[in-house]
Amino acid sequence: MRTALIALAALSLTAGSAIAGDRFDISAITTGYTYYNRPGANLERHNADLVSCGEITGIPRGPNPGAGAYNAGIAFGLVWSGPIAGMYADKVENCMVVRGWRVVRLGDADGARLAAMPIATVMTELGPMFGAQTPPGQVVRTWSNLALSPDSLRISSRPPAPNKGQLSLRVLFEGGIWKDQPADPAASGAETAVQGASGPAPAPRTMATPTDPPWPTRPLKLEDIGKAPSGSAIIVVRVTGIGQSSGTGVGFAWMKPLPGDPPTPQSAAPTVMAAAIGTLFAHKEGNWFVLAVRPGRWRISGSGFLDYCFGSPSFQVAAGDVVYAGSFALRGSNLGPDLDLAAPKIYLQATGLAEKLRPAAYQNGATGFCSYAIPYALEFADTPFQPGYEWGSRAAP
Repeated sequence: MRTALIALAALSLTAGSAIAGDRFDISAITTGYTYYNRPGANLERHNADLVSCGEITGIPRGPNPGAGAYNAGIAFGLVWSGPIAGMYADKVENCMVVRGWRVVRLGDADGARLAAMPIATVMTELGPMFGAQTPPGQVVRTWSNLALSPDSLRISSRPPAPNKGQLSLRVLFEGGIWKDQPADPAASGAETAVQGASGPAPAPRTMATPTDPPWPTRPLKLEDIGKAPSGSAIIVVRVTGIGQSSGTGVGFAWMKPLPGDPPTPQSAAPTVMAAAIGTLFAHKEGNWFVLAVRPGRWRISGSGFLDYCFGSPSFQVAAGDVVYAGSFALRGSNLGPDLDLAAPKIYLQATGLAEKLRPAAYQNGATGFCSYAIPYALEFADTPFQPGYEWGSRAAP
């Protein structure tokens, strides 16, 4: 129940902030009689990916619904037919799309016939379709790097709830593959990194000793850069387009070192930081942020109302570094980042750090825990991928 309440609170943050216009609604599941297809896959791969997507996006588990029992259990009823049903359904669909699955819509006659059948029959008929190169129906959604173009998206304040027409989701909940929560929470996918190869989960902070100076949890004022803790790195960020319909900034999350990264010492420093500000304080020309952070690898965890837990760019910083993460535009056709150093050097001129400034060296493909925002992935063009990442453009059929 606590999970549901938090999710409802997160959904309310977007209420009244819907973006008007003919844009793709990344917060809503595809309507109609649909199923997921990936050429070369099979029923087992389809079901395994569905379960994994349910786990990593935090769908509550309840009693196993069993064949035909669409309303068994409070948790299941809340997810499937309650007020957060549409949000959870969209999380699963976004996850499947990022993994390389396509959304296929059947015609009304074929779809209605399947939707009326027992789940065992549905799974038998759909089985060959899940992996077909040319699936029956119309492919209506595939992976696309949507997050890179903010003005191509909109956010619904009331995403539509799923129904028995969403045939793949029906398999997830009615087909007996979405079972009770494991007795050991560590065995649940919700407690692990989204993709183990990237090792992105923020490590627990160690306890500070009485002699340790406090680490800042918010951006520093320009005049306070000299007060950054010893051994920290400085990340400089610029954000434009902050607003009620576009969000308040860009988030960053510390990652465990990747293979080949230098080791990082234990620290009491925060593992998440935000280059964000309230909309009342947003400047038309953009806002600058200076983050004093622990050394290591930092990934872009989100921007606007999106959570990039399925994959995002990351970069490495060392103690004493001054790194420009770039200028990000929450409105417009290109999120960024603009890594040109001219403007940030002018901004830092009075601090004496302008000459130390270097642009972030990004790698795509850093994953992490999914929050209660809208999960998706973000990729920067002409940017290498970290080893082991197989989602997004790497997974597209």
